[in-house]
Amino acid sequence: TGIDVRTLARLNGLKPNEKLRMGDRLVLAQAGRTPGRASRARGGSSSKDTLRYRVRTGDTLFRIARIYNVSVTQLRSWNNLAAAASIRVGQTIEIFLPQRR
Repeated sequence: TGIDVRTLARLNGLKPNEKLRMGDRLVLAQAGRTPGRASRARGGSSSKDTLRYRVRTGDTLFRIARIYNVSVTQLRSWNNLAAAASIRVGQTIEIFLPQRR
């Protein structure tokens, strides 16, 4: 499909030189995502996709927001997180992405 390593890494919340493990699934594109570390589920609205992202070591709300081009405020709102709340490794958070046309 002609996707470069940096883009693939960014879409999956990885570093470009990070090693993959057997069984890992990757997001291959912004539109029409395939299940990966962030798995896709169709939301109630036809204009958005819901992504379920499993928090990994080193993740922060800021980092996740930057990867998926959303705000930290949106992440907190969508996941009912208080301003002082932090995320934990293994926790699943939802991310609502605008659907590309």
